[in-house]
Order: sequence, then structure tokens, then C-alpha cells
Amino acid sequence: MGALSGAAVASGADTGVLGATVQGRALYETLGGTLAPSTGFVHRPAGG
Repeated sequence: MGALSGAAVASGADTGVLGATVQGRALYETLGGTLAPSTGFVHRPAGG
């Protein structure tokens, strides 16, 4: 995670968004992440 974050910052990113399962939440909080409200949307075309 540190290498990924470092590469993102080196490329100019100042904010990252990471989707996680309920089980993964504790890991990301341990790494300094904070929980933020999110909205998801899935579109499945008819017949698809």
C-alpha cells in the first residue's frame, strides 16, 4: 500500500479512493484510512 500511495503521489494525486469489503475495513483503518460515505451504481443493459 505504501508503494502504491507513493507512486500515486509522485504522479500528482492528492486523493485516493479505495473500495473495500467489510473484512478489509480494519486493515485500511490500521493504515490510516478513514471511512467516507460512498455511492455505487451498476448498469446492466437489457439482454446483457
